[in-house]
Amino acid sequence: TYSIDGLSYSNTNGVFSGVNAGSYTLTVKSFSGCVSAGKNFTIISQPVTPSKPIVSLTQTNCSLSTGSITITPSGAVKESYSINGNNYQVSQIFSGISPGTYSVSIKTENGCISAATPVTIFTQPITPNAPTISVANIQNLSTIATGTYQWYLDNKVITGATQNNYVATATGAYSLVVTNAQGCPSAPSAAISIAITGILEVPIFSVYPNPTRNQIKIATENKGDIELVNSFGLVIKRVNQVNNGDVIDTSNLPVGKYIIRFTDSDNRISALALIKE
Repeated sequence: TYSIDGLSYSNTNGVFSGVNAGSYTLTVKSFSGCVSAGKNFTIISQPVTPSKPIVSLTQTNCSLSTGSITITPSGAVKESYSINGNNYQVSQIFSGISPGTYSVSIKTENGCISAATPVTIFTQPITPNAPTISVANIQNLSTIATGTYQWYLDNKVITGATQNNYVATATGAYSLVVTNAQGCPSAPSAAISIAITGILEVPIFSVYPNPTRNQIKIATENKGDIELVNSFGLVIKRVNQVNNGDVIDTSNLPVGKYIIRFTDSDNRISALALIKE
């Protein structure tokens, strides 16, 4: 019979299961009661399994098609790291990772593997195509592209020009950048060159009083349409089919300078400055 503590010899096959970590001496006792010399051995403590990994991600973005995965070390000696459960590496940083779902785990030098942390690298957001600008009536710029808008004059931001249309009020090259819902900006549109020769007062159209406070009266030889443009180039008021002597309310306009564009029935365009006091 067999014993690992020198006391109990109840074991008859020499197999000891469920033995706790510690130091032991194996001895054998014969049927006549004779005990062999002891054989010392040690059951080592169970290695610590690392905890489930803590992971930080760098996702794809408008200009980057891959992401990265960074694993926080658990503190065990000689750890290695994997994002697929098979290939382990010493570095805890995985770069250039294609979009997809990954299982992140840590392995110790004793071969103990943590539970996996699932992570996902998202597909790169789509960058919109460069918008196309349409031009009407010499100065009316617009686009059918969807998103948020920023107009530029000679590659400089036009403050407040953030709609899908803009009325050019200065000579130069106009372009547009459209940003989609994912926050990705397009390349700038092809530049549109606009030549503004100045604000003209022509016989077919004028308004008075100017400066004004509450209203203006139209003086024109032909019926036409009026657009009131603020200092940001935005059309803030439209009145169609105005006649000579018509009155337009300006009482709700903020104090400032405006452009009035008049397009008559012959599609001739004139513009003049309006000052609201």
